[in-house]
Amino acid sequence: MAKQTEQREISRGICRFCQGEFAKNKMTQHLKSCKARTARKQDGQGQRLFHLLVEGRYRPEYWMHLEVPAVATLGDLDSFLRTTWLECCDHLSEFEIDGVSYSSYPDDGWGMDFGGLSLVGDEGDEEDEEDEDEELPDMQEIAAEMSKQLSAEFHADLRDVPVEKIEERLAQLFAENMPPGMSAATMPALRPLLGYMAQSLQQGTLAQDLTEAVMEDEEEGGMDAELGNVLAVGEKFSYTYDFGSSSTLSLRVIAEREGTLPSDLDEAGEDKDEELEGSEEDEVDIVVMARNEPPALVCHVCGQPASYVPSGSEYDALAEIVLCETHANATEYPDELLPLVNSPRTGICGYTGEEEDWEDEEWEEDEEEE
Repeated sequence: MAKQTEQREISRGICRFCQGEFAKNKMTQHLKSCKARTARKQDGQGQRLFHLLVEGRYRPEYWMHLEVPAVATLGDLDSFLRTTWLECCDHLSEFEIDGVSYSSYPDDGWGMDFGGLSLVGDEGDEEDEEDEDEELPDMQEIAAEMSKQLSAEFHADLRDVPVEKIEERLAQLFAENMPPGMSAATMPALRPLLGYMAQSLQQGTLAQDLTEAVMEDEEEGGMDAELGNVLAVGEKFSYTYDFGSSSTLSLRVIAEREGTLPSDLDEAGEDKDEELEGSEEDEVDIVVMARNEPPALVCHVCGQPASYVPSGSEYDALAEIVLCETHANATEYPDELLPLVNSPRTGICGYTGEEEDWEDEEWEEDEEEE
């Protein structure tokens, strides 16, 4: 596997306010003194605002400067990062701040289907969404059905079955119910969970253990925490999207101020850059003050501008694997290549930078089977 050990070119980016181009290591200072930004922002009475620098931990050439209200939650920031940089297959995500993990599950349901039995909560109908209790899985039912199914397969009481065999069967069932192509990358990350579940099944404590795990996550590690309650100037923290084919980000609180967010750049006939705006689904406004320009990657075969990359991991050196259109078409499986996008997730999992329709395809397949 290629590692990112080569010397990188200086990453440059565009200031949203003055449209000036600056090196990454100069952008923080520029934003502090940018006259165009000063003309739009209003300090004083208003709300508490954080200036965040976000960058790929293993791909620091991808970065953004954000201004975020302190009342925004980690869930709001998670949603923004997914929309702007990361979302491809509805993966789990997590912030780690000062040694505490804050985990998130996608809004439209989370987890895995186990032999036809859902182990997790679903979004459900609109009428059901008002009842939060109906969105959570019945742990007693899950534990009973899993024990019953596995006992029948082993033709024995699970207390008499080695934990290793139970874990291996769980792994098979989980892999069978994953979207195509995700098993190989995701299963290693699930192994600790499967081992935990196997022990609980053998001991007959799965329902209690699952319930305690969910309650602990909701009370201590959910994403409802407001940024102002968990962050301070100078704080460094991390974010991981997808625990199989991960994208890891490093974040830092650069500054804090009281005031209002800057107005949209709609003067003098300037078009607003949709890439620099938050999603309409975001619950709060998040302003992208600056963002890197796409790295000038060239085909590792011929040196022409690159357009495609084979699927890999965030540790891969993009300069050593990217391809131009000609050499991409000459590969054995050109349809499996991914487009280069201005994101630290480029070339990872199935990320294309566009809204995916994989969930719709899955539903259509399920309906056809029925």
